[in-house]
Amino acid sequence: MTPSTTVGLCWLLFGGTHVGLATRTLRARLVARLGTNGFLALYSAVAAATFAVLVGAYAALRDDAAPGIGLGGPWRWLLFGVVAVGMTLAVAGVVPYPASSYALFRTTSRAEPRGLERVTRHPFFVGTGLVGIGHALLAEHLVGTVFFAGLAVFALAGARHQDRKLLAERGAGHAAFMAQTSSVPFAAIVAGRTRLAPRELPWGALALGVATTCALRAVHPDILARGGAWVVLAVIGGALLASIQSWQREAFRRRGALERSIGPALVAIGVGHAACTLLLFPDGIAAITARGVAGAITLESPREAHAAFWFGLFAPALVFMGWVASHALAVGDRTLLELLAWFLFTTAVVGVVVMPVSGFWAVLGVSLAMMRVATPRPCNAAERPL
Repeated sequence: MTPSTTVGLCWLLFGGTHVGLATRTLRARLVARLGTNGFLALYSAVAAATFAVLVGAYAALRDDAAPGIGLGGPWRWLLFGVVAVGMTLAVAGVVPYPASSYALFRTTSRAEPRGLERVTRHPFFVGTGLVGIGHALLAEHLVGTVFFAGLAVFALAGARHQDRKLLAERGAGHAAFMAQTSSVPFAAIVAGRTRLAPRELPWGALALGVATTCALRAVHPDILARGGAWVVLAVIGGALLASIQSWQREAFRRRGALERSIGPALVAIGVGHAACTLLLFPDGIAAITARGVAGAITLESPREAHAAFWFGLFAPALVFMGWVASHALAVGDRTLLELLAWFLFTTAVVGVVVMPVSGFWAVLGVSLAMMRVATPRPCNAAERPL
């Protein structure tokens, strides 16, 4: 089997499970059996695993000698611009995602588009599609052309799939939103269906997109280092943060900023912990991989492998505790929140004492914030008791 065929099959695995599990019939059956939260957990786990396989396969095979399209001359600079615009748009589309009409857990579409939605109703998907198209035409190896063409097809098909799903679920409300917007950037503005509103644009998010594009260009040769682990971590970690923020936006209406920040803060610390595992323990990760992963940790294993395993194990634990904290706040379970706060507090205090220069300080700060939220404030005489 050729490298390009292998990557193509990995795309079919990832794309097929990602779209297939989301089809109405199969999704309804799985939700009936597993519940909504169980389905989301299954869907996320399958997506993360198949995406890791896809990126890992491309990282291992990207230097295959079979030639790709590799456009040069003036086309090369034009395509560099397409990729830069696409990356900026994709990053800028992630930041306002929790407030968008397509946010997870949202049940209605906006009556009128806002911000980037006026430019394109799918800034992340369209931006990702542009990145894929540009790279596919620039790729000097066929395996790169296949990988990035798959990225473009997946992104643009994903945008179409979302619209069809929401039309079926929301009916006239989403149809009215679509009538005022377009997937193709600026098409709805040119057609007169909406107007460009510069004051509504997320200029901070766009600036972040430009900065991210420049940073990725600077580290371009190393983006797929360590088997593409950085790409997998960034995509899965970003998806986790966007998901929890979308859920909290619906569940935490009229809540304070402190309550809204606790869950995402723990998730962000968990993602950062995973990144530090890659940075601090490359030899340990290599040792675990070389020993076949399964059964890699034994008494005879290298010390670096033990350190990498136990350090990295805290990453998913912190992500999970972030979801638990948000759940406790959403349902008003202050007892659960207080128990979690004291567990994190005592763990962080021990960590700070034993290892003063560490990330335990961040966990300590979050635990103190959780204690403040978990303890009900006394009512003033003029306030009605809760």
